[in-house]
Amino acid sequence: MKRMIYVILGCLALMTTAWAASFDCAKAKTRVEKIICEDAALSKLDEEMNVAYKTALQDEKQANAIKQAQKQWMKERNDCSDAECVRSAYENRNEQLRAMSSALSQSVNVLTTQRCSKPGVDFEIENQQVTGFYAQSSASDPDLANGYTLTCVQHIGKFSQSRNDNEYVLSFNESNDQYGESKLCKVHITDEGEKYHLYTTDCVSECMKFNYQIKKVGKDCRVAK
Repeated sequence: MKRMIYVILGCLALMTTAWAASFDCAKAKTRVEKIICEDAALSKLDEEMNVAYKTALQDEKQANAIKQAQKQWMKERNDCSDAECVRSAYENRNEQLRAMSSALSQSVNVLTTQRCSKPGVDFEIENQQVTGFYAQSSASDPDLANGYTLTCVQHIGKFSQSRNDNEYVLSFNESNDQYGESKLCKVHITDEGEKYHLYTTDCVSECMKFNYQIKKVGKDCRVAK
C-alpha cells in the first residue's frame, strides 16, 4: 500500500511539472520559474506572452526597443514573491505585447498590397482580398513532357475566391484548362497571424501541389503601400 501511495504521489509530481511554459520546467531554478511551473494558469500566461513577444519582434524598427523592454520586465517579474504578483505582471505585459502585435498587423494589412512567394508560387493580397496568384514549374518538373506545366500556366491567373474567417479559398475553373486538371482544384491561404499557411487540395498538376508556411514579415513577403 505504501509503495502504491508513493507511486501516485510521484505521478502527481510529474503531472505538476508537465504543464508547458516557454522554458523547460525540468530546469526551473528561480522562485518565479517554480511558481509558474506549479500553476497551470500562470504557465498558460507564460506561453501567451512568448507568442505575443515573438510576434511583436517582427516589427524590425522596434525590435531592439522591445527586447530591452522585455529584459526590464523580466527583472521586475523576478522580484515577485507570490503567484498573484506573477499573474499581474504577465497580464500587464501580455496586454502591451498584444497591442504592439495589433499595430504591426494593421500596418501590414490595411490599405496595403502584400506580395509573398515561395519557390514556384507567388501570390498577392490587397486590402484583405487575393488579387493575384501564380504557380510556376521548373524545367526539371517530371510532368513537363505531359503538358502539365503548360496547363498550369494557362489557368493560374483565372480563379474565383471565397473567404471564411481567416482563410482565403481560391477555386480554378476547368474551362480554362483544356485537360480538365483544374476541376475541384483549390488553393487555401490561411492567415495565422504572423504567417500564412498556403496549401492545395484536389489538384492534379504537379505545379499546383504544395504546402508552405510563409512569414508575413521577412524575406518571403514584401509590402507595397
